[in-house]
Amino acid sequence: MDWKGGKLHPGLGELEMKAYSSHHGSNRKPCSSQDAEAQTDTQSQNYWQDTSSKPQGQLQKSSRNNVFQMLQEKMVNLQQVLVDHFLQLTNQEVQSLSSKDKQCKQASQKREKRMGSLLVQMVNLIWSEAAKNLKFKEPIPYSDFICDTKAEQQVPDQTGPCQGGFEDASISHVLSKRGTDISNFYHTNFQSYDAYQRDKYHIDENPLGYINLGTSENKLCLDLIKEKLRQRDMKAIDEALLQYSDWQGQPFLREELASFLTYYCRTPTSLDPENVVVLNGCCSVFSSLAMVLCDPGDGLLIPTPCYSGFAFTSYLYSKVELIPVYLESQVNKDKYFFQLTVEKLEFTLTQAKMKGKKVKGLVLVNPQNPLGDVYSRLMLKRCLAFAKKHNLHVIVDEIYMLSVFDEAITFHSVLSIKDLPDPNKTHMIWGPSKDFGISGFRFGVLYTHSKEVASAMRAFGYLHGVSGLTQYKLCQMLRDREWINQVYLPINHSRLQKAYKYVTKRLNKMEIPFYNGGSGLYVWINLSAFLCPCTFDQEQILYQCFQDNKLVLSRGRSYMCKEPGWFRLIFAEDHLRLKVAMDRFCRVFQEYKKDVSLGQLEQATGCGHGHQLRVTTKDLKEKKEVVAEAENGRDAPANGNAANEENGEQEASMQHDGEGRVQTPISGGLGSVETQNLQVCTPQGGRGPLLLYPLPGHQGQAAPASRKSGPEDIARETRLPKMFPVPQRESTAPIACSSSTSSQDVDSSYGGVPQGECLRKADWKQPKLYGVGDPLAMCSSVNSYLSSRGRAIKWFWDSAEEGYRTYHMDEYDEDKNPSGVINLGTSENKLCFDLLSRRLTQSDMFYVEPSLLQYPDWRGHLFLREEVARFLSFYCKSPAPLKPENVVVLNGCASLFSALATVLCEAGEALLIPTPYYGAITQHVYLYGNVQLAYVYLDSKVTGRNTRPFQLTVEKLEMALQEVTSEGVKVKGLILINPQNPLGDIYSPEELQEFLGFAMRHQLHVIMDEIYMLSVFEESLRYHSVLSLERLPDPQRTHVMWSTSKDFGVSGLRFGILYTENQHVATAVASLCRYHGLSGMVQHQMAQLLRDHDWISQVYLPENHARLKAAHTYVSEELRALGIPFVSGGAGFFIWVDLRKYLPRGTFEEEELLWRQFLDNKVLLSSGKAFQCKEPGWFRVVFSDKENRLCLAGGVAPPPRMRNAHRVSCPEVEACAAFPAGSCGPGAGGGFPSPRDPTRAAVARCPQQEPVTERGAEREAAGSEVCEEEAVCVIMCASVKYNIRGPALIPRMKTKHRFYYVTLFSIVLLGLIATGVFQFWPHSIESSSDGGVEKRSIREVPVVRLPAASPIPERGDLSCRMHTCFDVYRCGFNPKNKIKVYIYPLKKYVDDANVPVSSTISREYNELLTAISDSDYYTDDISRACLFVPSIDVLNQNSLRIKETAQALAQLSRWDRGTNHLLFNMLPGGPPDYNTALDVPRDRALLAGGGFSTWTYRQGYDVSIPVFSPLSAEVALPETAPGPRRYFLLSSQTAVHPEYREALEALQAKHQESVLVLDKCTNLSEGVLSVRKRCHQHQVFDYPQVLQEATFCVVLRGARLGQAVLSDVLQAGCVPVVIADSYILPFSEVLDWKRASVVVPEEKMSDVYSILQNIPQRQIEEMQRQARWFWEAYFQSIKAIALATLQIINDRIYPYAAISYEEWNDPPAVKWTSVSNPLFLPLIPPQSQGFTAIVLTYDRVESLFRVITEVSKVPSLSKLLVVWNNQNKNPPEESLWPKIRVPLKVVRTAENKLSNRFFPYDEIETEAVLAIDDDIIMLTSDELQFGYEVWREFPDRLVGYPGRLHLWDHEMNKWKYESEWTNEVSMVLTGAAFYHKYFNYLYTYKMPGDIKNWVDAHMNCEDIAMNFLVANVTGKAVIKVTPRKKFKCPECTAIDGLSLDQTHMVERSECINKFASVFGTMPLKVVEHRADPVLYKDDFPEKLKSFPNIGSL
Repeated sequence: MDWKGGKLHPGLGELEMKAYSSHHGSNRKPCSSQDAEAQTDTQSQNYWQDTSSKPQGQLQKSSRNNVFQMLQEKMVNLQQVLVDHFLQLTNQEVQSLSSKDKQCKQASQKREKRMGSLLVQMVNLIWSEAAKNLKFKEPIPYSDFICDTKAEQQVPDQTGPCQGGFEDASISHVLSKRGTDISNFYHTNFQSYDAYQRDKYHIDENPLGYINLGTSENKLCLDLIKEKLRQRDMKAIDEALLQYSDWQGQPFLREELASFLTYYCRTPTSLDPENVVVLNGCCSVFSSLAMVLCDPGDGLLIPTPCYSGFAFTSYLYSKVELIPVYLESQVNKDKYFFQLTVEKLEFTLTQAKMKGKKVKGLVLVNPQNPLGDVYSRLMLKRCLAFAKKHNLHVIVDEIYMLSVFDEAITFHSVLSIKDLPDPNKTHMIWGPSKDFGISGFRFGVLYTHSKEVASAMRAFGYLHGVSGLTQYKLCQMLRDREWINQVYLPINHSRLQKAYKYVTKRLNKMEIPFYNGGSGLYVWINLSAFLCPCTFDQEQILYQCFQDNKLVLSRGRSYMCKEPGWFRLIFAEDHLRLKVAMDRFCRVFQEYKKDVSLGQLEQATGCGHGHQLRVTTKDLKEKKEVVAEAENGRDAPANGNAANEENGEQEASMQHDGEGRVQTPISGGLGSVETQNLQVCTPQGGRGPLLLYPLPGHQGQAAPASRKSGPEDIARETRLPKMFPVPQRESTAPIACSSSTSSQDVDSSYGGVPQGECLRKADWKQPKLYGVGDPLAMCSSVNSYLSSRGRAIKWFWDSAEEGYRTYHMDEYDEDKNPSGVINLGTSENKLCFDLLSRRLTQSDMFYVEPSLLQYPDWRGHLFLREEVARFLSFYCKSPAPLKPENVVVLNGCASLFSALATVLCEAGEALLIPTPYYGAITQHVYLYGNVQLAYVYLDSKVTGRNTRPFQLTVEKLEMALQEVTSEGVKVKGLILINPQNPLGDIYSPEELQEFLGFAMRHQLHVIMDEIYMLSVFEESLRYHSVLSLERLPDPQRTHVMWSTSKDFGVSGLRFGILYTENQHVATAVASLCRYHGLSGMVQHQMAQLLRDHDWISQVYLPENHARLKAAHTYVSEELRALGIPFVSGGAGFFIWVDLRKYLPRGTFEEEELLWRQFLDNKVLLSSGKAFQCKEPGWFRVVFSDKENRLCLAGGVAPPPRMRNAHRVSCPEVEACAAFPAGSCGPGAGGGFPSPRDPTRAAVARCPQQEPVTERGAEREAAGSEVCEEEAVCVIMCASVKYNIRGPALIPRMKTKHRFYYVTLFSIVLLGLIATGVFQFWPHSIESSSDGGVEKRSIREVPVVRLPAASPIPERGDLSCRMHTCFDVYRCGFNPKNKIKVYIYPLKKYVDDANVPVSSTISREYNELLTAISDSDYYTDDISRACLFVPSIDVLNQNSLRIKETAQALAQLSRWDRGTNHLLFNMLPGGPPDYNTALDVPRDRALLAGGGFSTWTYRQGYDVSIPVFSPLSAEVALPETAPGPRRYFLLSSQTAVHPEYREALEALQAKHQESVLVLDKCTNLSEGVLSVRKRCHQHQVFDYPQVLQEATFCVVLRGARLGQAVLSDVLQAGCVPVVIADSYILPFSEVLDWKRASVVVPEEKMSDVYSILQNIPQRQIEEMQRQARWFWEAYFQSIKAIALATLQIINDRIYPYAAISYEEWNDPPAVKWTSVSNPLFLPLIPPQSQGFTAIVLTYDRVESLFRVITEVSKVPSLSKLLVVWNNQNKNPPEESLWPKIRVPLKVVRTAENKLSNRFFPYDEIETEAVLAIDDDIIMLTSDELQFGYEVWREFPDRLVGYPGRLHLWDHEMNKWKYESEWTNEVSMVLTGAAFYHKYFNYLYTYKMPGDIKNWVDAHMNCEDIAMNFLVANVTGKAVIKVTPRKKFKCPECTAIDGLSLDQTHMVERSECINKFASVFGTMPLKVVEHRADPVLYKDDFPEKLKSFPNIGSL
């Protein structure tokens, strides 16, 4: 035996047993160990007395040797006891149970106690040594591991986990008691499932792993589901799917579910979508339904055996007891297997009432699980009538309704019954997890006719919500009825039948009885005949034997079956795994059977007198006749006479067919019909009761054998587990009050509580500082359909979610509902849907594999938890990598709060939380956990320089804790939200350490909600996660929550994670995950999203932060302008707005009225009371919304709405006189109640306190109303400048006020317009006094101070490339393929001494910015920008202050290390070194530089630009004709190095007048500009005109590499001779400088003349033209330089739309005569040319002639070529060939090769070729002609008819050829296709690799090879024409066709993989369109259509 968690499991190995037997002997008597047991018990007691009497310190001071010696002794003792116990059990199995069996049983229990004692002693010894330094005072107390022996004598088995075991004690100091119980229960009941998850069977990777035939999952049709989910309609992403939805389920899904259930349940009328509720799984639906229908301690009847999950589900949260209606397997004339009757229901209900239990409903599972039976319509009606009679709810679980695979059985849904006895108490549950095999989707649906029940169930949608994407996929699947009816259901039923037959055949062969009613995924097998004794203990041993052999089954005890020996076996498994599983089953069964011989069975007490079952075919036939009569309408009423009831009993409650059903329950069930009588074992004592929560390993004590079975035994009270004590009639749950006197309500109350009083525990009182409020005080009207708890839940939800519900009923839509409610109250990020939709629609997001569709590890899929751990390690900056085993995944942080509160706290305990806080946490921790919140009130007062509003301190925590504790409430933890919601504050590391230290001192858990950790948009703020701290004070009590809902704006995905280092907490929370699970596909998508750190860091986060900051800036500036105070910490999506001054009396009642007036005006905000703010008047405004909604919410409401709001006049406008003037601007009066709700006005005027006089009351009410109205006005006019309808909003008011408001509005509007002018035209310039020079002045722009400690960017990263440092995702998809460039507004930067960094920007930089702003690249929307250009002039480094300029760059709002920023610099470096790149630190910014060398230029990243020459704008040089000029070589530079000048002068001396070397002039007269003159000796030349007199002009390097003289030389049409080593010529990335210049190395300078002389004159002239054109195009102006730079960057980002080499380098005149595409001279080939048809044939002469005849009818056919590929047979004689109008040529080939069809025959004279096979006889001439016309439009494409597709097979990890009809196509077969003849040449001579040889060798895939070739050359997709899909020739009789070979299709998949390998890529493109004639399907006369004869399929 081995012990684990206090539960006994057989685990002693066979070898150990043999060794012990040989040493001690094997002839031990059954009870021979009593003395030893007594001795060991005495030892145990002495040990505990000693240890308990010693101080703890003495035990810790024991030496390690003593501890080790004691531990050894205990181990030896334990081993002896284990072996004795195992031998005793073995002997009991093979010996007859004598009269001493009871004594043996007691001895066995003593041994078990002894083993538990020894284990605990050993643990304490180890613990005392290992935990010397820990504060663990007491050793683990020993407790009886078998619990109460007396109790076991009364019941067959123990019902719950025993308390006090080692595991309990070890975690009791961390978890609450119920958390410990939940964790233990999960371990107990899910051990086999967890083992299976860790060690799954795989045929190759893990052939010895577990096979799970215990979990009911349909794995037979995963291929169909995968194919369906991969279809394109499943991939859509809508913004609404990523946001919070209606908690009842998305409306489109509920509508589809209503339609789906109407159709498949065959309802008499259409179902109402409003009655549909969607939650994440049927378990969640059942649990929530039990909560709203029952109060704690109530009961639900349920026939057993039943689904095992109901027991835990009903009791976990709802504390509802399942009362079993026991059914037996006995068979006689009137009864059938496990038959349910009304008598059994009545009897069980009566017994329950006699015991004081309150039964509230009946649970039915139809089809039944685990029996597979289907209730007849008659039985359903009787059950419903029974429920109606006793005022019970009926819950019908129909989760298997579409899994009825027996065609002889008809399923009847409860919704199909026309006249339900009590429709409002009839509730149906369904989910697709079984019928569609997608249990991993976590989806369940409730349909109820009761609106009240549906409304109450809606409250659970927040905790059990389903991802929006999952809802969409399910909607698409359920909508496709054609696929369901014609594809899925037939195949699913067929496969279920096949698997069922296979399993039952194997069971019959082993002679094992079984049962199945023709539906479901399982068989119910009976192994009781092989248990001896027939007890649940022996059932557990057999169950463990299966486990040991890696086979998971479900035993009957877990289904509350009262008879031991039944097992459920799932057959809906893959055939291979099913075969292996049945082999294991057979092996275990045979080995187990060997130990139970026939003689031993006869001697065993419990097995020798079983029931002899004898059921004949006649019995079933009679039963079927009764069923038929009942179905024909002779239904007896439930309350009829005895004869009718007896007749009803003969009508079985389950359906059976005739002959086929005989073999299932009889031959396969309980023996042959006539010949076989099996003895079936029953429990000792007959009908002993079954326990609700069976646990493996507990030795049950059977009832005395002498006791007779009776009806009272069936109804014996089912014991509940100790983990969940049965609640008494008093409860701490909130119960709504009732004011009615109805008896029904009296029945629903606990005990004898008077009417109208709130029902609660006597000693329960509500604390005054904390809690969820008191819903009991709000007495609601009676609702007979809900329990008291259900009414309280409904009231609480309705009151808390009023605004959100109103919003969903009237949601704003710009087109559909422009007057709807705008939601600024729900915290959702709606700014980055474009980024998310692009990422979520990428191919890696749509991966589908079986594991994603099945039940996962409840903690979350391992791959997701691993990715989450890496993600948090990276973004939380944890000091050490986080561990996946510490991660738990749930469906949202709301579920995490609920689960943590449940497992960490007992009911009624509290958690501290600072206020204001996210108010929904109150509901989360209270709904299930019944945990209160103790408020740490914060206020807005600022008490010192280092304090801030609402600041949390340890002192406030201490004070709050002390106050709450003094009221007798135990506080278990502290909740912190960081960043804070709604304040946006961020806790510093020091504050976090202080708070964690406080929690450790008081032993409190700390729950850190870091859901906004990546939404810190202020660059100056740094966020510190609690996981980033080096050392946590108490890591075992620190738990961190995070979710993607806020940081990634996907709240609709319902994804949340918990990270805790406490494994007990993680396990306990994971135990609840089956109720808060997440779809497997969503888990995959989340893993892919979190894995993509590049996209997150480089694309999403920068853009998200920028958009958040822009939206925040917009709203905050408007609030400042209106004088409204607010608090915002630079994180989150919200601003905490202070409207207290608009509440005259400062009460929460006024705050609520103000909130309602906002809502009446269609703006939803969140009031401070919802956040438990102690100061009335605070509101949270969410700004992370689209600009148009922000504007409209701010003030631009449609005039009709406002006019309606103003029809109620204001009686006392003077009441606002005390408030700031003008605060009620445009839109004033918007807060008035709408006349559509007349009661609203009355409420607004209702005084909150009794005034002294009536007039005082009126004045006070009016003043309050006007001031609240004024506050509404302030918000609603916040954005008026952005809407043209602003003036229309001026309200109707008294004349004396109208002029004032009109004037005020005009002033404000003019101010806003002026502000807008500056904002939208930031490049406005001033005219300077010099008349033509424009400069940007920074004297009147915002001043930015740069402290000396301001951050400085890193130096330029030389490793940057476009794919590493540039964020291309910012650029997004642009239909015009143009990047968008944003120019920062001008600002004045000053240092600490107020010294400007620069005073003005240069004229050149001003022109550059103006050029950009005037171009198509420019955008004034920073959120749309791809590239950012600062308004900081760095063109000339000489004028810069390096450090301060870098600091100024770092201040830019989107700097982000310079990513996507472009700096222009023409004069880099400075003395003395003159670096070749800008010295200002710029990090990742792109640099457009004018002096790059190869050392500083980042190839493909930076852009080399020219140094602009100012003379270009001053001197116009006319273009001169190319040719020889006066000077052959000229040098005009003045600042030349002496060595270079000497070399030039040497050339001049050598070549005399051919070379002219100029220098600066020294003898110029005064007033002559030296820059315009050059001199040689005493001769003066005009510059730059002199350059036009030279053929070649020298461009030498100076102090800088880049020189302005290059621009002058190009303008003059002189060929530049560049002598500057390592110089990167301007725009060299795109310009071919070899065509316009000569580059000479500096060391060859003396040879330059001879080098130039070798250039031909014709080439020189071309270079002269090219040089001039380069200047005109790219050097002429600053504008040309700027636009060329942007074009280069644009081409990098949109390479498919890049400008070609010719466009960059060819002058316009050349471009008109050049041809860029050598294939096609004309753009569209002339129609008159026609096409050549090539027909490949071998031996099918008849079909060949038919093809020739049909093709010859095509008008555009020019020639027909037949390629005869048969060398063994001659073509037909010429006279036999068809006579056609065009030339026909037969070409005989030398070899039979498929490639012969693509040979470039000389006979092909046309551009177009039609390749067609000799069996394509179905194409009409119209289809062929139309195909040719399409090809003429697209001559570089393959245009064909048969379409095919290539797919990636994820399971095989390779490409697959798909010939089925799909929505996509990537190939067209060349059996009928047009293409250009040039591809014949490429195929024959240029085909890469050995593809052509492979095709010829395999006689296959020549068409695929041609598709690869064309796609690779053109990069374009094929075009399929016409709708025809069928191309098989029905008349063709050749049996040797290539495609008829079975290997043909397999080889074609191999072809695709081989060709992709040869090409090195997959060139095929997938498209979803085809070409059809325009009028193809139009209702138009056929004779008027161009192509009337277009075939169909």
